[in-house]
Formats: sequence, C-alpha cells, structure tokens
Amino acid sequence: EHGYCLDILVNDSDDDVRRIVAKQGYGLNKLVYDADYCVREEVAKQGYGLDKLVHDRSWAVRVAVAYQGYGLDELIHDTNYNVRVAVAAQKYKLDIYSIFYF
Repeated sequence: EHGYCLDILVNDSDDDVRRIVAKQGYGLNKLVYDADYCVREEVAKQGYGLDKLVHDRSWAVRVAVAYQGYGLDELIHDTNYNVRVAVAAQKYKLDIYSIFYF
C-alpha cells in the first residue's frame, strides 16, 4: 500500500496483493489480463483497459467499466441486472428504462 516493491508484488500469487498493486496504478498493462476478477475490477476502476474489460466475463468488472462511463451503448443491454443498474446510475439514456415501468 505504500508503493514499495510493486515490480515484485505485481507477480504475487495472492490475488489481494495483486489487487492492491492495481489500486496503486502499477502494472495495469499486465493486470488487465489477471485470472482473478477482483484484480481486473480494480484495473477498470483505474480507468485502464476499458476497451477490453467492457467484454469481461465477470459482471462485477463490467459494472466497474460502466461506472467509468465507458461502453454504455453496449452495457445498457447487458444480460446482468447489476450492469444495467450501473449504466442507469450514469443517467445514460434513462428514457430506455422508462418503458419498463408501464
């Protein structure tokens, strides 16, 4: 958390350690491909790799992408409710959602 040894910690076997490294903004070009969704979610929160992460298999990662305001045209039609809520929270095309209330 203090930014020491990030070049070593980016390869740590513990996903929480790699998530904290991503939170520091270090190694994002590698961590965007991490196997753990929490790490990729943190990468998205940093605003990195959104063009790749908008198609991530994890809905939590796609939520983080939506909160960055990226790919909303695509994410507004996501199959996961949480992603669509994140898009709505951006106040993006709210008129589309109004049809569901009638």
